[in-house]
Amino acid sequence: MKKPPVSLLLSTEVSDRAVRFTATVVTENEEGKVRNILADWSGDPLFGLADLAVTAQADTDNEGAWYAAKVEYRNVYSLDLAKAEANVKVLRKVKRTFEAEGEDMKWGRDLETTLRLAAKALGAKGFLVELGSDGTGRWGYDGRRYGTIDAAAAADWANARLAEARGVTV
Repeated sequence: MKKPPVSLLLSTEVSDRAVRFTATVVTENEEGKVRNILADWSGDPLFGLADLAVTAQADTDNEGAWYAAKVEYRNVYSLDLAKAEANVKVLRKVKRTFEAEGEDMKWGRDLETTLRLAAKALGAKGFLVELGSDGTGRWGYDGRRYGTIDAAAAADWANARLAEARGVTV
C-alpha cells in the first residue's frame, strides 16, 4: 500500500497567560480532503503517525519568543505494543533528522527550525492553515478550506497568532 501524502495542520490555543502552538500530522483521503490520521492497524502506511505533533508555547504577558518547541505524541487515543513500536520508529527517524542538522528534537533552536526538520523527517509536503470561505484552498473533511505554506510562513503564521494574543497589531 502506497503512503498517502501527509502535511502538518497548524493551530493555536490561547489561555490567560500562554499560547500553545500545535502542528498535527494529517493526510488527504481519496477525494483529496484533509483528514486526521486514523491508522489503527500495523499494515497501514500511516501507522505510527496518528497523534504525532510539533508543539511549542509562548507567554502572553511578555515579549519572549516561542519556547519548548518539540516533536511528541499528544493525546494518544490508544496504544498497544505494535503501535508503541511504530511510534518509537517514527521518533527515532525524527531524532536522526534533527541530529544530522546538529539540532535537538526535544528542545529545538527555534520554531521554524523545528517545523522544517519535523516536516523533512516525516516527508510532509507542507503546512496547512485554515483559509476563509472565498473558494480558495483544499476542502477538509470538516467543511473548512486549507492552504499549504512552507516552514518559514508557518512560523510567521504562529508569530502572528502570538501577537494577536498579546494584543499587538501586526
